[in-house]
Amino acid sequence: MKLNRICPFLGAIAFFLLSCNSSKKETSFKLTGNFTGIKGEGYAILQDYETYEEDTVPFIDGKFEFIGKQDQPKLCRLYFIGPNDSLADQFKSDLLYIENATITCSGNYKDLMFYLDNKDFSLKRMSVQGGEMNKIYNSFLDDTRPIVSQAVEVTNKLEYPEVAVENMSASQYNEMLQMQAQLDSLLLQRDLVKEAYIQRYADTELGYDFVLASIAMDYHYEEWFDESRAHGNRYPEDFAIPSSEKIESWISLLEEQKTYTPEQIGKLKTLAKRCKQVEPGAPFIDGMVYSTDGDSLLLSTPIKEGRYTLIDCWASWCHPCRASIPHLKQLKDKYKDLDVIGISLDGSAMKKQWLKAIDAEGMTWPQYMVEYNSELLKAYNILAIPNIILITPDKKIYKTGIRGFDLDLILTRIYGY
Repeated sequence: MKLNRICPFLGAIAFFLLSCNSSKKETSFKLTGNFTGIKGEGYAILQDYETYEEDTVPFIDGKFEFIGKQDQPKLCRLYFIGPNDSLADQFKSDLLYIENATITCSGNYKDLMFYLDNKDFSLKRMSVQGGEMNKIYNSFLDDTRPIVSQAVEVTNKLEYPEVAVENMSASQYNEMLQMQAQLDSLLLQRDLVKEAYIQRYADTELGYDFVLASIAMDYHYEEWFDESRAHGNRYPEDFAIPSSEKIESWISLLEEQKTYTPEQIGKLKTLAKRCKQVEPGAPFIDGMVYSTDGDSLLLSTPIKEGRYTLIDCWASWCHPCRASIPHLKQLKDKYKDLDVIGISLDGSAMKKQWLKAIDAEGMTWPQYMVEYNSELLKAYNILAIPNIILITPDKKIYKTGIRGFDLDLILTRIYGY
């Protein structure tokens, strides 16, 4: 079978060393897939979760095979471009570790996660057998599945309420706040399990991956329900950045293992600095934005001292962003001392659409725009929207990555009602 040589470590031609020593480590990997529930021809794609490098092979009726050589275990996303026209059949995916071993994956293709869809997320995953890292990873998934099952249920109620937020009664609204608090508690439980795995497997690639995913805000976004929601059974990442003390303790633990390269540790330390600059209490980060008239100005210009400022990061093409605007209006009316500023990621190429959306949504608060690759967005780790940054009256960061009813809980704590 010819492999697409996009990724050297996956595209290498496998070789097997003949030896009478049965205990000798395997020097290549073979990943075989056999899925039911899918007929026809498509492509299976193996993507390095950290570098995005890919290798591609065809699959027929759910069967495929990757052969290669892997120096160190690597977490990869296995995803498929299916034979059907349905978008949901085009982007099925799951995660597994690739290491030099015989690995098999199987299951019902229809049960695999469609990672472009939040609501129809399934807790079912493919069965992965083979390799020591997959044993550990499977154990983590088993340990977190009961927690995540509850989190998914709560998340769906929060994200898709039967009654629009602006039409809720007081009792319905309070119930949503209670569910948000319940979700926060569930995510904390999941993080405690993650912490235990980091401590226990600090000398393995999984320990490194878990730390990296916890602090690397430019990691794959779609693996979590818009982060701080409930895809945690797949990978332990969200927008709730750990404290700088916790991150430093993790890095020290990994350094003690003497199993990671200087480049790996250096990457973690660089990312740790980025996390520290946006943790609660850190100074407000200023940067250039553009007004609706096209004038450039510093973000600090419209921010007033002595008042909390809510910075809403959104875009005209982002449906969840626009769906959340009525809720934002409600909060703005409720808290008269709260200033609201909008920052659009539309960029200059979509300025007309941005201005049209402002008018269509009746957004009366100040609106500014940045380019999608703006240094300001990078500084605040804004890689997904909708996303809210809350600035304190003394121009410090209260919290970043806020969304949904988490914002309501925060404002209730601040204002007392």
